[in-house]
Amino acid sequence: MASLAGKFERDVLYLKQNLIPLKNSGKEVVNLEYSGEQHEKLNDDDIARLSEALQANSTFTGALDLSGNDLSDLAALHLSKALAQKGAHHITKLNLSQNKFTTKTGEYIGQALLDNPDYPVY
Repeated sequence: MASLAGKFERDVLYLKQNLIPLKNSGKEVVNLEYSGEQHEKLNDDDIARLSEALQANSTFTGALDLSGNDLSDLAALHLSKALAQKGAHHITKLNLSQNKFTTKTGEYIGQALLDNPDYPVY
């Protein structure tokens, strides 16, 4: 089983190249699962990199799980850029539970979805 950081780095590399991420077995990654654990978590800068990669990608579609990473509103602001991008449809389901978000996160994500009302996120 790959580490959280290993999966994340692999996936970002593929996404930046406008490709669907692949597992070591060669199977496509259908969900970006980055649920944090006590010893390994993503940070706000990681989410900035993920958002940039998603903005450069038009092939990936699937769920994004960022639960349990202790992310701040800054991570949500970065993620909102990918959601607000016209024509984007990357994330079909979004899990942001167990982070350190305030009401600002709701404003950032809500505004992004208002800016892109056809975004199919659940």
